[in-house]
Amino acid sequence: MKARFEQLKKTQYIEDGLESPEIKEGLPNNQESSDALENSLSTKESPNRLLQITLNAELDNLQKEELKETMLSKELQAKVCELEEELEQLEKDDEDSANEPTSIESTDSQEKDATSEKVQQLQVEINSLKELLAESREKKNAAYLEIAKLKEQLEMARVAASEGDSSTFKLELAHVKKQAKEQEDEIHRLREELSQLEQTLSTVREELSTRQFQLSEEEHRSQLKQEELKSLQSLLEEEERARERTDATCEAVKKQLHEAQNSAKQYQNESEHLRRKVRSLTEELRNRTNVEKSLPSEGSRSDAEYSTLSAECATLKTRIQTLEADMQRYQSENAKLLSDYGHLQEAYAALECSSTSLESGDSHCLHQLEVLRQKADSTDKQLRETVEELALLKEKYATCSQEKADLQQELRTVAEDFKTVTYQTKTISACSIVPLCILLLAVLFGFYPSISFFTGTAEKP
Repeated sequence: MKARFEQLKKTQYIEDGLESPEIKEGLPNNQESSDALENSLSTKESPNRLLQITLNAELDNLQKEELKETMLSKELQAKVCELEEELEQLEKDDEDSANEPTSIESTDSQEKDATSEKVQQLQVEINSLKELLAESREKKNAAYLEIAKLKEQLEMARVAASEGDSSTFKLELAHVKKQAKEQEDEIHRLREELSQLEQTLSTVREELSTRQFQLSEEEHRSQLKQEELKSLQSLLEEEERARERTDATCEAVKKQLHEAQNSAKQYQNESEHLRRKVRSLTEELRNRTNVEKSLPSEGSRSDAEYSTLSAECATLKTRIQTLEADMQRYQSENAKLLSDYGHLQEAYAALECSSTSLESGDSHCLHQLEVLRQKADSTDKQLRETVEELALLKEKYATCSQEKADLQQELRTVAEDFKTVTYQTKTISACSIVPLCILLLAVLFGFYPSISFFTGTAEKP
């Protein structure tokens, strides 16, 4: 309890020492002086402002150093108190060990040596800490002296700033008065110039009103001319569009005609090829029929097949005739399209002439434009009709091509059937020769005596 009481006493002593009147006087006075200096600098601008700023910076640095020294002194005093407590505890331990019996003296002697060494170390540390405390107190006192010097310098700077501000204010007032007089003279001169400018403005407004009236008349005329030009431009654009349409339709008709001609040629070539095939097949069939007619009645089944083939050939001939008729009709339609194309070219040339005349700006072109429009409408109608006819022709050509493909397929089947029939006829003829030979031999053997009698080759008895 006694040690606890002494520890509390020492801590109270440390707090009292830290809250000494010297420290309390130093810091708040420094704060007040810095606040006063900032207020004076914010209200008045003087040429000694740089000096005041540097002094304030030095004050701040000194205050920071002072706070650091106070913190170090607090820590050192706390360490000293702790070391003193340890010393007291060690002394108490020594006394207790002295009162104990002699049986433990051998062990206690070693402990006493260790404690004595610890005590010496603690005393050395306490002495070093006391020296550090003394140094920190000396540094604190030096900082207080520097703060006092800086306060005196600040007061001197304030006095000098107040005297300098009064002189500068007087000079500025005189300069401002001179500027005010010069500005008044300039205002009078500007008023005179404004009066002159108002007079000139009135004359200029009158001239502008007359010019505006003239401009309005000219704008009205220009608007009328622009409307006429726009109408002519719209007519030209319409004619150009019609010309482009006719060009596109002419090119399309050209392509379609070329395609139709190519398809017609191809179709004609294919029809001729089919004709040749049919003729060759018919000739072969005729030859086969003539050969088989000379044969006996065993080839009755092949006759039926030949009849079916001949019927199919007849149907193919009729189809070829219909295709030839369609080809002739297509050729006539192509000739008609060529004539329409010539008419379209003539209309295109007329449209080009009309466009050149419109660009030159003749008044007589309006009547020609109406006539050309009528012609263009008629050509459009003709083109539509031709396009429809071409579409029909394409459909018919598609049907014809489909029929041609069907005919080719049928011809292939007929050729295959003909091959099978020829093979069958060969086998039938080969099989029929054997019984014919047997019949001939039988007839010869039957009529041999009569033949030998007539020929004189019979044997005499």
